[in-house]
Amino acid sequence: MAQPTAEAEAEPSVNARAPKWKTIQHKSQLTKFTRTKYWTRKRGVRTVQVNARCWGNDTRLTVTLWYKRRAALGWAVARKGRWNCDGRYHTVRIGNAGHSEYYAPLQVGRTHTIEWWYQYYG
Repeated sequence: MAQPTAEAEAEPSVNARAPKWKTIQHKSQLTKFTRTKYWTRKRGVRTVQVNARCWGNDTRLTVTLWYKRRAALGWAVARKGRWNCDGRYHTVRIGNAGHSEYYAPLQVGRTHTIEWWYQYYG
């Protein structure tokens, strides 16, 4: 029986890849209201987040992360964040995501450029 070589032992297996942030959707647009697409959670994924920013400093950005409960119960708010449009990134994250679908509306008080990343960790 042949012994494994040092090179074969050094290579990580396909199943041993380290988890990382993966982007579901990234967009930037001039608007007062927009939302991410609806996303069905993949098996094993437990963290979902929205990173967002806007510019202008004369209004505030509100991001609400929604999840879908069982069919008869509809949608509910998982997390909500609100901050000034100062150009810095802010995050709304849910850490124990176990529901099937998610989406996030983004809203500002007046028309501004909103940039966001809709992501999951896995």
